[in-house]
Amino acid sequence: MKNKNLVIGLVIGALILVGGGVFVLSSNKKAAQAPIEAPTENEILTLNPEEIGLELTTIKNNQEVVFSIGKPEGIKTIEYELTWGAKVEDKFSGSVLDVVHGDQSNGPIEMNGKPYKAEIVMGSCSDVCHYDKGVNNIKIILKITKTDGKLYQSERTLEP
Repeated sequence: MKNKNLVIGLVIGALILVGGGVFVLSSNKKAAQAPIEAPTENEILTLNPEEIGLELTTIKNNQEVVFSIGKPEGIKTIEYELTWGAKVEDKFSGSVLDVVHGDQSNGPIEMNGKPYKAEIVMGSCSDVCHYDKGVNNIKIILKITKTDGKLYQSERTLEP
């Protein structure tokens, strides 16, 4: 009976050793495999604003800003973010505050090989427009997708 218990104990011990060895060896194989790389985002290249004919001006006594792209060749879509500084009177203290306002495109704008022009009110409009005062430091940043799929960024600033 003692021999039978000894044999059973040795078999169980051998199974534990073999199972542990298989586990260790299989985990080493997984560690040795090449890691899976996460897909990287497209690199965003810089475009000189002159290359696309990017112009930025103000009209209506600095109440609106106009941006245009005069050289749309090779451009599939654009998206923009426009920011500007303004002076706002604090209604409680009466002091004048420097604030930053802005506007952005609602998704990609299809270029279709045609020049683009947008006029944007620097203020707020509902029934009547209320224009920002003391407009300064106007900046536009464009995200440009070319027809070859490459992403670019271009920007221009204006101090009226």
